[in-house]
Amino acid sequence: MQEASNGEDTALSLKEYQWFEQTSYSVAVRHVNSWPARYIIDLLFYSCQIPYPPDAAEEEKLAKIIREGNALYIQAVLYSTKARSFSPSWTAEDLPRSSYSDTAQPSSTEIERMLYRQVLDKSSQLYERFTALRSSPCPSETTAEEVEKMGEKLIGLAPLNFEAALFLVSIETEPGRCMNESSLIQVVDQAIQLRPDYRTYSILADLILSASTIPELQDQGEGEGAKTTPRLAVSTATKLLAKLIQGLRNQPEYDIPQASRWIRCVAQVILDRRGAPPTSSKPDSKLEDLNNLETLKMITEQALTLARSNTTSVSESGSGSGSDIQASRHGYPADELEWLATTLFNLCIDLFVSSQGEGEGEGEGEGEGEVEGESGLTARRPNISSGDTSDALQPHFWARRAIEIADILDADGALSTTGCPATTTGSGDGHLLSNLLRERSRSLGWEF
Repeated sequence: MQEASNGEDTALSLKEYQWFEQTSYSVAVRHVNSWPARYIIDLLFYSCQIPYPPDAAEEEKLAKIIREGNALYIQAVLYSTKARSFSPSWTAEDLPRSSYSDTAQPSSTEIERMLYRQVLDKSSQLYERFTALRSSPCPSETTAEEVEKMGEKLIGLAPLNFEAALFLVSIETEPGRCMNESSLIQVVDQAIQLRPDYRTYSILADLILSASTIPELQDQGEGEGAKTTPRLAVSTATKLLAKLIQGLRNQPEYDIPQASRWIRCVAQVILDRRGAPPTSSKPDSKLEDLNNLETLKMITEQALTLARSNTTSVSESGSGSGSDIQASRHGYPADELEWLATTLFNLCIDLFVSSQGEGEGEGEGEGEGEVEGESGLTARRPNISSGDTSDALQPHFWARRAIEIADILDADGALSTTGCPATTTGSGDGHLLSNLLRERSRSLGWEF
């Protein structure tokens, strides 16, 4: 359709544009569950390509942005559905015609990647429409409602975007190389900026934890038709979870117990990896162990921040106030704190005992010696002032962190005796645990 030269034809032309755009969109929506997805995607794509005259009214331009946003949302969902149902036998004929050009038809090995790329592309275009609508020069109550609806669509696409980004990053990462996590971080950051509800946080956390706990690609099975699941590095998973936890804390109804369970899952994954036998694909196991322990250090700092903030909020509020009830409902669970404290102290013992073999044949220096544990096992006390400089590799660091966590249990037990509701234990067991851990630390030569 060509633009007309006079005002009357221009007005008529605009009506024609709108008729074709609205009719193609309505037909696509009406048959979205009955027609093949590739036809629906093409129809929606071409509906968005219909131009408006440059002198169209601002209200008409905003209406077009809203319709395009709805069309892009449906396309992103359908592309995700097609990517999940991908078959190696597919050819370009199984794809939406609008997804590739005549000069660059995808090969069978590129189709799945192209489908996931389209999910991110359509979501990115939707975000552009969202930004344009939000910065409209003539805002109104209707526009504000449409901005909210479009934001909800973007929030709904966040898990699909994460799935697509994880797949693309994993296949583009060479074996033995670090994963480029920037696109994953971008997906999570954008979702948090949109202020999603708790359900979206939970879905993203489940995706992250699932991707970080699956087997290595070489252990997922081989053979014709076998599909491998992308795996997320533990350090990347922890960084993403830390973002979710921070974003969750900015919510008016944040859920510390749920965050504590995410922290426990990551900690357990890291410790399980330490106990796994080395593989030929990862010869530098010491470097991986260091990275994982640094990750554990970061995630336990998150746990301390959450637990301490809750204890502070209870101690600063009055007895029986509404804020007390709020803090109690969202407190760091006692069993999670107890598990974390004992687990970290066990890690301290593991590192302490493993230093025995590494220290054989070396002379004893200041701070060194041998300690006999309760089981009769004699371990070499490492020289804290020498050797590896990373705190995460030092047994005494984890002993101190375990005691810090146990002290929070003690603090909560003390608060419960004042009449305020106990946010975690309410039993004072933390005092017993912290005393026990300090006693065992003294037997190893450490005073905290």
